[in-house]
Amino acid sequence: MSPLSLDLLRTFLAVHRTGSVTAAAQTLGLSQPAVTAQVKALESTLDRPLFDRLPRGVAPTPAADELARRVAPALDSLDEVVESELPTGEAVHLGGPAEFLCEVVMPMLAPLVRDGLRLRFTLGLSDDLLTDLAAGRLDLVLSTIRPRLRGVLSAVRAGMGVSVLPAYLCRRDLAAGTLVRLAEPEEAPIDTGYLAVRSGAEARPAVARVRAHLVKELRAAPSY
Repeated sequence: MSPLSLDLLRTFLAVHRTGSVTAAAQTLGLSQPAVTAQVKALESTLDRPLFDRLPRGVAPTPAADELARRVAPALDSLDEVVESELPTGEAVHLGGPAEFLCEVVMPMLAPLVRDGLRLRFTLGLSDDLLTDLAAGRLDLVLSTIRPRLRGVLSAVRAGMGVSVLPAYLCRRDLAAGTLVRLAEPEEAPIDTGYLAVRSGAEARPAVARVRAHLVKELRAAPSY
């Protein structure tokens, strides 16, 4: 298999996983025309269509699904070997709610950064972040079903009522006296969170390391 064929397969797999030529281009660091040209070259080589073009994105054909099933394990294994033997310094892209990332997650990941791991953070709402995860623009997403908490906190500060808020969000206000704790239940309300990983991303040692570290630290941490 020539290096060119390997490049074509990598590009094909990125398009198959993200469902978008644009997202695949961003993931691979290529231009959109370059990705389109490589997909067409592979289709020409195999003499069969691999994707149906949609108004937004692409849909894989049965031939594409079968090809992805066959080549993905080998390509992911090869990427893992290359990254472990020849580190590229590529950053791990992590998304999550602004308050939780800044107050809780970033301090947890500080030891990894000091060890040389590069991290990039995207702050936003869960729906948008999970869309970016599926499109290949993020590696990991901390997702929550809670509504926008900053607006609720601002309303409580303004004296508009009472609310249940996570401790990490209002800890400074409680210490400063701008908010008052009205009740201390024996069992705190549960706010379920999820750590989502992009398909195939955990094959990268850096992503697997961040995921394992967060799972360990969050499980050991007090309630938020």
